[in-house]
Amino acid sequence: IDKLKIRWATTLLERTTIDENHALFQGVFNGDKAPAVLKRKIWNADLIVSLGAVFGSGHATIMVQKIKDKETIRVWDGNAYIKGAAAVPAGFPALIDELKRHAIAGAGQVREERAEAPPINDEAAWDGDRDDPYTSTAGTAGSTSTGSAVANISYDAVFQEIERSVTSDPRLMLVADTFLGIYLAARIRMTGQNTFMAGAVWASIGHSVGAGTGVAAANRKRPFIVCGDGGFQMIAQSLSTMARFRLNAITVVIDNGLYGYEQYLLG
Repeated sequence: IDKLKIRWATTLLERTTIDENHALFQGVFNGDKAPAVLKRKIWNADLIVSLGAVFGSGHATIMVQKIKDKETIRVWDGNAYIKGAAAVPAGFPALIDELKRHAIAGAGQVREERAEAPPINDEAAWDGDRDDPYTSTAGTAGSTSTGSAVANISYDAVFQEIERSVTSDPRLMLVADTFLGIYLAARIRMTGQNTFMAGAVWASIGHSVGAGTGVAAANRKRPFIVCGDGGFQMIAQSLSTMARFRLNAITVVIDNGLYGYEQYLLG
């Protein structure tokens, strides 16, 4: 990145693999919910090089067309898919060696960009390993408004405080569950490397508490877990593991009085 001066983005799953305070960092590409400026840059790029990124249904509007237009190089699971060609075995060490060998310094210098607006579409079901989306049969998303019991606090307010108190501390790892707050988790600033964890692309509701247990057991960073009430009840027993082994974890459960993410996904 530094040699080529290439601007880069990340997805939710890969957040903080590289320090996001890097001068060329553009933001988090969480599909249709990504900032408009970032989506425009990705849509108008001549080539997208995806290293280990996993794409889900929200990315399909942009990524499926970029793949069809042969404007991508995707690398994952030991294979490279270059501009629509068949898989070629390519491990990360070999790939990085080749990049170092053939990269021309400054090749990514900023040039005049296309200004075409990216397509706007409803999310289609897509598993990221196909070159075409398929239409989901799920119903229309229902209401996501909060109940009166929590009318005085918003997701914005919660994540503003997390950004102020948690993500500024590189000793902590934010473990965000798949819930309505995951969209805010994509927007907040992060400090350092390996300070964020999420499984949102698979809609793995409730994973955060178990994942946080693993983070605490590794004893490298202290997990700060944020989970919705619906997801939490699916894996609340992880708290007993934390207590038994005296793991140093913080768990925040957001009870908004409704199973909001389920309504969002299923209607």
